[in-house]
Amino acid sequence: MRLLSRKIDRRLLTMQRLGIYGGTFDPIHLGHLVIVEWIRDACSLDHVLLIPSAVPPHKTNNRLTDKTHRWAMAELALPTDSGLALSNIEMQSDDNCYTVDTLQALRDSHGPDTELSLIIGEDSLHDLPTWREPDRIAQMARILVARRAGRSCADIPDFLRDVMTIVETPEIGISSTMIRERARNRQTIRCLVPEKVEQYILDHNLYLDA
Repeated sequence: MRLLSRKIDRRLLTMQRLGIYGGTFDPIHLGHLVIVEWIRDACSLDHVLLIPSAVPPHKTNNRLTDKTHRWAMAELALPTDSGLALSNIEMQSDDNCYTVDTLQALRDSHGPDTELSLIIGEDSLHDLPTWREPDRIAQMARILVARRAGRSCADIPDFLRDVMTIVETPEIGISSTMIRERARNRQTIRCLVPEKVEQYILDHNLYLDA
């Protein structure tokens, strides 16, 4: 076992572990929050940035709710003093937002003393090789994969194996698609989203024509 020098030990003590969790959050729901909190605890992350996407390249054919609504709901959803925060780094762009560019911007702004960890779902793991510059993504961040307990992640690309951590997470049968459909049909979404998000959706008549 290689022993760390006193100098390296001090650096490790000051290093921040920052999780990054992106998505359309249309709308954000309790399943998102459970996964983030579960992984933050399991992987000893100091903070997690939730990054709503303005124009995700993999959903260009889908109609998204206006980004101002999605941002407002995400703000309402985050508990205070929780170690979770929002970043508008992608909301500021009107073009496609690529993960590799977001990671580079975060690396530039946070510096070398911050360890970046990209939180993704198991489905995104298999799509990751098709993302823009996946090799650079793997160089800049740990990949934390949320996997439903009892499932296996097969066919993992070789370039991800050394930087990837599988985290077994509880099975949560909630999706943004389900919530939009229930809202459109005027069915209750209580207990699927935070209470303030539910009220925001009702107040702004969101998803009635989804």
